[in-house]
Amino acid sequence: MQSEPHESLFSRLRNITARVKVALCDEDTGALERLALEHKTVMDKLNQAGLSTNADLIGLVKELSNEVRDVIVEIGKQRDEIGRELVTLGKRKKMAYAYARNA
Repeated sequence: MQSEPHESLFSRLRNITARVKVALCDEDTGALERLALEHKTVMDKLNQAGLSTNADLIGLVKELSNEVRDVIVEIGKQRDEIGRELVTLGKRKKMAYAYARNA
């Protein structure tokens, strides 16, 4: 029954990934921090469990990989948007400072 712990852990990872998607949509940084810790715990347990030889898990792992890739893409988009917003904010502050100095 070597695959049972792996299947359970992969299911937990799928659940975490789904909750990360929700937290990203809600822009809930606190939830993202908690989920990152939960993710690390599950990944540590997967490492302790070692490799599974159950070929039935391949489909689950592929699906999970795709879901994680989607989350990574979304995080990248949000990171880029925040970067653009910070640049815009910085420019606005510089302009306000310049106007205030010359007023």
